[in-house]
Formats: sequence, C-alpha cells, structure tokens
Amino acid sequence: GVVIGTGGVLYGAAQTGGIDTGSSCDASGCAMVFSLTPPKAGAGGAWTQAVLYSFPGGLSGVAIGNGPGGYPVLYGTTTGTISNTVFSLTPPPGPSGAGAWTESVLYSFAGAAANDLSGFSSGVVVGAGGVLYGTATGGGASQSGGVFSLTPPSVSGGAWTESLLYSFMGGNDGSQPFAGVVVGNDGVLYGATASGGVANAGTVFS
Repeated sequence: GVVIGTGGVLYGAAQTGGIDTGSSCDASGCAMVFSLTPPKAGAGGAWTQAVLYSFPGGLSGVAIGNGPGGYPVLYGTTTGTISNTVFSLTPPPGPSGAGAWTESVLYSFAGAAANDLSGFSSGVVVGAGGVLYGTATGGGASQSGGVFSLTPPSVSGGAWTESLLYSFMGGNDGSQPFAGVVVGNDGVLYGATASGGVANAGTVFS
C-alpha cells in the first residue's frame, strides 16, 4: 500500500520499475520507492509520479516519519538480493525538494542461520520516540518468525538498537507473520500470522 505525507503526497514501494544504475538488479528489474504528488489545480488533474530511489532486489513497503526540519523520512525493509535490512530515505535539504534522496541502512539482520530474524515481507511502522516496529517470517527461537523493534540512537550517527520482542513458536502459537504490525493505544502492537493456531489457518495477536 501507500502512506500519506504532508500535502497529500503518497509514498509507496514497487518491486519493479526503478531506474537500473548498474547496481545488479535482478531479472525482474529494480525495486523502487516512489511518490505521487496530487494536482495543484483541484480535482481531476494529473498526479505526478517520481522515483525517489531504486534498489537491487526487492522492497516490502514504506513507513513515514518526521526528520530534521519536519521533512519526511521514509523507512522500509529490503528483500531478495539485499535482504534482511531496514533502511531510511532522507529527502534532499531545503524547501524545494529538488535533488537526490539519501539511503541509509539502519540495521542488517544476520538471518536465520545465525539465529536472527530473516524474511521480511512487510515494512515497518513508526511508534513513539521514532522507534520502528516490524515482523519477519523466518528466524527467531523456533524459526517461525518474530516481532522486532529498532530504537534510534541517542546521538546523531550512532547505531540503531534491535530488540527481538517475540518469537513465534508455531503450532497453536502461530507462525510466519507475513503482515506487519499496527501500534494501538499504550503502545500495544497488533498483527496476524499466516499459519499456526488451532486450525493451522493463522492467528491474530497482540
């Protein structure tokens, strides 16, 4: 899906359609983060699409948060060729918005082989204090996926801190949370798993 920013601008991710800059995109092309800006002259006009950044591999949605000066910062997860990372995209400085967006890898997961999370099929959400929350379909204590948080550094340029909030155990507990989470009242996270539960048809969890 897409998220809505200031002025009604929409931001989203696509698996193909990005600009191949020689960065070893896979056979389906480059994934991209894009924006759609609404028409200036009222309803019925054309929306303007822009490719903000192209990635080799795949992407799993974007979230929006506030950066310095109130400008939007986009967050997302990568899949495929450059899997198991959470990234940010920062807009060019200045009110004009002209120029290139800057991509930064905030955290790289070690993957299931290292008993870390792997397999990101959804993006992240932004909670209080700029903490990012997301899910992974693999890895964790039982290789059934889990829920994680990423806490921003206390000083600019520092490292983000990852915490494994919960490992799904499979069976009645559920497994493979393909969708992300939403943040409810008092910071409670809600989501769903694709399998597990009493009928092995998935669960809804908090």
